[in-house]
Amino acid sequence: MLIANGTRPISDSLVFRYQPLPPPPCDWLSVSFDRLDRLRILGAPSPDLAGAVVKALQPAIASHNMSDRRFEAKFCGTPWSPSGEQTVTLRVILLRLLEVMESFGFTLYAGVNQCNDASGDVLVMRRQKGWEEGVRDLLR
Repeated sequence: MLIANGTRPISDSLVFRYQPLPPPPCDWLSVSFDRLDRLRILGAPSPDLAGAVVKALQPAIASHNMSDRRFEAKFCGTPWSPSGEQTVTLRVILLRLLEVMESFGFTLYAGVNQCNDASGDVLVMRRQKGWEEGVRDLLR
């Protein structure tokens, strides 16, 4: 959908993965990209998942913290507002993030773009309840 906001158009979109049947009971996480330099994982990510994200995205991460319901990483620079060669770096960051999420059993369920820049993007991730490392192929 394209909506005019003054002189600038705003594009909102919902992107879903096709699935013929409703998903089985799942664990859900959301990944948001905030303030041009923050990555947040909401929905009680495990400390192991948070550690794997930090390891995969170093040295791009300046600092990080974990609470009982969320993980937040602050990046060096402003990766969510790239220009030039930084656009390639952003894609590598996103691919590494998806790789880590998949190694913990999470798959991308939906991507939601709430504004014209990446700081409004949210990824919705799901993992079938009961998932354990080593049995991921049996649950798909």
